[in-house]
Amino acid sequence: MCYWRGLRIAAFLLAVAGWGQTKETDDIYRLQPGDGIEIKFYFNPELNDTALIRPDGRIALPLIGEVVAGGRTVADVSRELEQRFAPELKNPKVSIAVRTFSSQRVFVGGEVNRAGTVTIAGNLTVLDAIMDAGGSRRTGDLSRVVLIRKSKSDAPERHVLRLNGEKSALAQRSDIGMRVQPFDLILVPETKTARMDRWVDQTIRQMIPANLSAGFSYLFNPLVVQ
Repeated sequence: MCYWRGLRIAAFLLAVAGWGQTKETDDIYRLQPGDGIEIKFYFNPELNDTALIRPDGRIALPLIGEVVAGGRTVADVSRELEQRFAPELKNPKVSIAVRTFSSQRVFVGGEVNRAGTVTIAGNLTVLDAIMDAGGSRRTGDLSRVVLIRKSKSDAPERHVLRLNGEKSALAQRSDIGMRVQPFDLILVPETKTARMDRWVDQTIRQMIPANLSAGFSYLFNPLVVQ
């Protein structure tokens, strides 16, 4: 009984110490050049190490040498390290934690208050990126946010996300994930009311001469954007 209780306490202490990341992070975030990672061995702490992923995406570790880390998930790299350390260690249980993120950026545009690039800091979500860009304008439609992401074949993929509902469509798409990736392009489109307002201004208000505006004065009042 004391043995199992001790194991539970040890597991709790390891979690508090940051020996692992959530499965969601492990499966979604892909390591990038410039990321700083911490590598820990459960049963061989003398091999614990920190590494900065080089521009070529590689890190160097004792006993096994070069390892490709860039562009791969934490879980994927952890599995390779365990396999490559297996001939050297009796129980090569490895945990990797991302301690610093490279200054990768995403672009946020459309109906936001400060269109431009946003630095990825930690586990940034699409909605977080929009808020970092000053939030959506009154004319912005968060039910049809467009996310353009580079696919594995380097071709752009377009996804339409619903961010204003109780259950975001983004949360239901495991292939997209809740978090942004470097070089994502996020666009907040106009609401239908805002498009109608612009159409009225361009095609009606500017076409009606002032001397014929009697009875049509409502056309010159600003539309209320909902």
